[in-house]
Amino acid sequence: MSGCCGRRFYVGAALTVPVMAIAMGPMVAPHLLHGADARALAWAQLALTTPVFFWSGAFFIRRWWASLRERDTNMFTLTVTGTGAAYVYSVLAVLFGGSFPAAFGRPRRPLYFEATAFITTVVLLGRSWSSAPMRGQTRHQGPSRPCPEGRAPARHRRHRE
Repeated sequence: MSGCCGRRFYVGAALTVPVMAIAMGPMVAPHLLHGADARALAWAQLALTTPVFFWSGAFFIRRWWASLRERDTNMFTLTVTGTGAAYVYSVLAVLFGGSFPAAFGRPRRPLYFEATAFITTVVLLGRSWSSAPMRGQTRHQGPSRPCPEGRAPARHRRHRE
């Protein structure tokens, strides 16, 4: 993995690991975060997940918007709609958790930052791995791009042998 996708994956993974530890750690080791301020941990998850979602997942968000605009649902629609809903709900729970209905859980609202960060990072890893073999197999197209973020060529040339 190289280029911008590799960098986005590695940064996303480095930020996702602590989010997963905060969110899932107490389930594995109950005394891991015992006594830690829940509000501070919620803000830490927000701070760590935001760059994963908006920077590491920027390619997915752009493709999601294009699929909505073109009314052509695909993997990006599913991925970003799900992770975006989890992110927006979690941000609202951190900012306005006290005004949520009691049915949403008291005293601590459930947060889904770990789902947003983990899914974004894993899908980015899958995209990077799935496009890696194709980069080495391009023919007559010049150097291939290191990341699927680039736009498609303006014109397709067909080469006959």
